Amino acid sequence: ALIDIDKGSPYHPNNNHEKFKTVLQALEDIGLVRPLIVQSSHSEGLHIYYPFWQEVPSFGIACAIKACLQKNNCEIAAGVIESFPNTKKYDSEYNGHRLPLQTGSYQLDNDLQIIGRDLNQFVETWLTVQEHQDIDLLKQAITEAKANYQPPKDNRKLIKWREDLEQQIEEGWTRQGQSNQLLYLMGKYARVFLGCEEDEAIAEYITKTARAAAGFIKYCSDIHRLE
Repeated sequence: ALIDIDKGSPYHPNNNHEKFKTVLQALEDIGLVRPLIVQSSHSEGLHIYYPFWQEVPSFGIACAIKACLQKNNCEIAAGVIESFPNTKKYDSEYNGHRLPLQTGSYQLDNDLQIIGRDLNQFVETWLTVQEHQDIDLLKQAITEAKANYQPPKDNRKLIKWREDLEQQIEEGWTRQGQSNQLLYLMGKYARVFLGCEEDEAIAEYITKTARAAAGFIKYCSDIHRLE
């Protein structure tokens, strides 16, 4: 997980150190205990990383962070506080962020002083920091946040997206070179519209659907390694 605080934000420590501490303390309440802080670029904004030693669902952590910050009256907006991954619409991608240790980006210590741009040191810190996150507390926060999350409703758009996916899956293979995209669409359909959450269930649906799809035998070059 990542929190992005621009230099001009009221939550940047140079502008209000108490507000900055409020953000970090709020995140501790959901298990994000130990941050790795980076100056994002020459702009002197901050990227606050929370690496995990165990997988957590992307949308779940997005909901948990948003709920946590809003509960503590922290403003989430571009140029103020941005969180990654972000809550998003069904048919959109997660926002991207600038990777660390590029030109103008430095690892910082707990006093926000520059340590340097050494990749080995960054990785060593990353591995140390991730062990301190409270995953059990985080998973509890994710469960509560997802249960309370109210996505923007646009049923017409959702219905249209489902119909488009079903049509593309029904058409199946019409030429070679389509396997990656078609298998991806089948997995997306299983996850979003069939409620499959476990990898095994999604894989089973993809395999079954692909084998029954038009053109699979003729055009799919991945028949023998589909599983």
